[in-house]
Amino acid sequence: MDSSTSTAVILLIVYIVLYNRKAFWKMVVKPFKRKELKEASLRLLRAAGLSPMERLAQRRASSSFYQSRAWQRLRYRALRLCGAKCQCCGADRKTTKLHVDHIKPRSKFPELELDIKNLQVLCENCNMGKSNIDATDWR
Repeated sequence: MDSSTSTAVILLIVYIVLYNRKAFWKMVVKPFKRKELKEASLRLLRAAGLSPMERLAQRRASSSFYQSRAWQRLRYRALRLCGAKCQCCGADRKTTKLHVDHIKPRSKFPELELDIKNLQVLCENCNMGKSNIDATDWR
């Protein structure tokens, strides 16, 4: 690239940045961010030993589990058993959305996914805070 071409490119970029930030965001920043995010997520998958296709299959299997008849019945049983209240903070279904949580997470203990002894009722905030890193039994 000669100096006149590089100067024209620099002037175009300066014009876009100064006068049309939306176009600059669309053409330069957004694609860069997408690419960076994609590369970072691929690095994480590789570190976990999963290919992107294996991770996709895992995600699909997970969502179909929560739609299964066996899970729906067990979820209802857990809600009845625990009185439909958060076992961590005491919130009830009138004030917040309740989740039936796996005490030992499905991702690490798939053999316990349909065990009633591995379930507890938590409100959305308590469950999201717990994530799959804590195995505290709040019952």
